[in-house]
Amino acid sequence: MWRYGSDILLGRRGFKFLASIYSVTRRAVLDGEVLFNILSAILKFFPSVNDAKNLKVDLVEGGQYSLLPSVDYLDLIEFYIKNPISTKLPILPEKAFEYIQDNWIDKSKEIIFLSELAFVNNNEIGDDLLRSFIKLINSSDFLYIKNNNSNLMDKILTIEPYFLKVSDLGNMESNDILMLLKYLPDNDEVLVNAIISTLLSIDDFSIVIEIYNRFPVITLRKVIAEVEAFNLGGGYKLANSWLDILAETSTVKMMSEFICTSKSTSALSLYASVIKYDLSSEVTVWSTGLGDAIDNLRGNKRKPFLIFILTLALRNRNSDCERLFEFAFEEVYQYLKYSQLTWEQKDNLLYYVPALSGIFEWDSCLRLCNGIVRIYIENGLKSDSFKRLTKEKCLFSKLLNIAGGTEIGRSYINSIND
Repeated sequence: MWRYGSDILLGRRGFKFLASIYSVTRRAVLDGEVLFNILSAILKFFPSVNDAKNLKVDLVEGGQYSLLPSVDYLDLIEFYIKNPISTKLPILPEKAFEYIQDNWIDKSKEIIFLSELAFVNNNEIGDDLLRSFIKLINSSDFLYIKNNNSNLMDKILTIEPYFLKVSDLGNMESNDILMLLKYLPDNDEVLVNAIISTLLSIDDFSIVIEIYNRFPVITLRKVIAEVEAFNLGGGYKLANSWLDILAETSTVKMMSEFICTSKSTSALSLYASVIKYDLSSEVTVWSTGLGDAIDNLRGNKRKPFLIFILTLALRNRNSDCERLFEFAFEEVYQYLKYSQLTWEQKDNLLYYVPALSGIFEWDSCLRLCNGIVRIYIENGLKSDSFKRLTKEKCLFSKLLNIAGGTEIGRSYINSIND
């Protein structure tokens, strides 16, 4: 009575109330329904924040001079969340949040439940709770939260979007992925790259275009990096939607950077198809790319790529074309020789080669060889490059014979032999 009766405003009625709750306070711990009932009774009987202040403070905070048992902090927090007590009880003590940190491993699901409840009720205690344990959340905790507590998940991802890395995006439905992608910050390239990595096997253009629209440069660079790695025997096999974004959005100018730095002809072939074999592409770019690339292109993609490279060289006819001629001429010649090109492929290739007359009018192989020789001679392309056009002796002799048909050609042959 002396401790808790000194600051009550109701006189005798207040003392009677203290007497009525005395037996309840003889417990070791106040928790559950008992705690809820005594708090409700105190709030009803002493509604003013300053009425029975010692009783309220000792009940909520404890302390050296408290005559009351300790309380279960989780139950206390739940009471605060469920009841509008901001003007009637002391604020939750720091010890309550320390308790959460100390008992997170054993009581994480209860704490998560309380946090979700706070956010559902728009109670500011939710923010205080989250701050106390957000650094303790592991991947299992977050997956549990994601599946069961949407309001808490929203708050967590708003504060710490890095939890997206452990959200198991790759195994979600498309709508759920799109919903979570909104939490990606605009200025965190490391996180964006990590999230893209988890989605590269998902063949859903709506997801790809959502990421691309927000992070176009990062997306293209990441896709290109994976293309390069995969074509060298590592990296991810990209779902078609990620390759489609290249075709949908890339321009010749944009792809030039990636062509220059490519490390394999398999990747270069893909880039050629992305720009739809556009002959306005700069020869220098392709020459640089081929110079550093491993020639690992096989299968049915090799032929259109070689035709593109040779046609590009025939069209431009300068020293930057030398590497392109060396790379593509011999194989394309064989395609012509054994009638392995469609009419369209052959017409596109020979469009930049002067036609022959007389009995040689229909000799496509001779026409190609004649065109190559003239380009080398008339444009001053290096004789060392000319010697690398083919390793077949018969074909090389054919090129020499064509060159020997003119005085300037014979002079060029002499430079080869020097």
